Amino acid sequence: MSILIENVSKKFGTTYALKNVNLEIGSGSLTALVGPSGSGKSTLLRIIAGFENSDNGRVWLFGNDATKQTIENREIGFVFQNYALFPNLTVWENIAFGLKIKKVSTKRITERVKELLELIQLESFADAYPHQLSGGQRQRVALARAIAIEPKLLLLDEPFGALDPKVRKDLRNWLKQLHSQVPLTTLLVTHDQQEAMEVADQLVVFSNGKVEQFGTPKEIYDSPATEFIMNFIGQSNKISTQSSKIQEFFKTNSQTFANSVDYAIRPHGYYLTQESGGVQKILSEKQLAVEIQKIVYGESLVKLDLLVLETQQIFKYQTSRKLFEKLIAPNENYREQTNFVLSSEWPSGLGKRFILTKKD
Repeated sequence: MSILIENVSKKFGTTYALKNVNLEIGSGSLTALVGPSGSGKSTLLRIIAGFENSDNGRVWLFGNDATKQTIENREIGFVFQNYALFPNLTVWENIAFGLKIKKVSTKRITERVKELLELIQLESFADAYPHQLSGGQRQRVALARAIAIEPKLLLLDEPFGALDPKVRKDLRNWLKQLHSQVPLTTLLVTHDQQEAMEVADQLVVFSNGKVEQFGTPKEIYDSPATEFIMNFIGQSNKISTQSSKIQEFFKTNSQTFANSVDYAIRPHGYYLTQESGGVQKILSEKQLAVEIQKIVYGESLVKLDLLVLETQQIFKYQTSRKLFEKLIAPNENYREQTNFVLSSEWPSGLGKRFILTKKD
């Protein structure tokens, strides 16, 4: 294992930031630590880096006990949210800084910095200063500086948190590509669960200083270990099983957790159809009458709040834009543009009643 955490705890005052955390991270993986603010993920990252000392427990890095090691001896690259670039140094000098500290030869420094400038696609900015760069460019320079010394472990603490959504998306795609080109063990702390799901090979979900679950994004999304994870990772519904019809309709696609009588349900495994015959229509056990209460348009998905008429509960549902467009205007001739459904000439669907059907 690249990283082995044994019974690590850390208190600040009377509050536990981490409590008896045990974790094994395999070599070469990109692992995201996720959880709400104050859940312990950044504290664990700083303990691994050597910026904080644990109150008890041990940290093993690449088979060596690193619990008492200095930061310099841990062979770690660290990237902060605020970039932490040296403002008085050029891009070239920032990237070369760690290599100079390690007394690497001038020839090797030149070769290494050129390699990294090509990798981060900033060759023409070698002589620029940080204030002359965009946020995304500065973060790429910070990543290049961190990996210039060829660390065994790369630690990223909310590296894209200060950037706008478009730049964040571009950078996380770039990070995934970078990780495939420069294979090293990487730990990423992020509040953005979608970012974690898209970038990481595996997730560690934290809550109240403890590891709630560790697994691949698919494992954690499809088989959440606790109700907290079900609600925190991805979209989910909590449906009260107040009628036998509701129980029968949702039970095969639902999960139940300890101390809860409600069903926890992902917004998949169902489809909407036009209502025919009005509200008097007799529905099968695989159908529910619903009314659209809210519509949120995304890049490729439409998210809906559906009011279940029988129980007046909200069921959060999502479908593709194309299917939704056909649903609300089935007899129209469709254009190919992705944004035409937002036009005022098209019905919105709000307040309309449809049939929610469970897929076989």
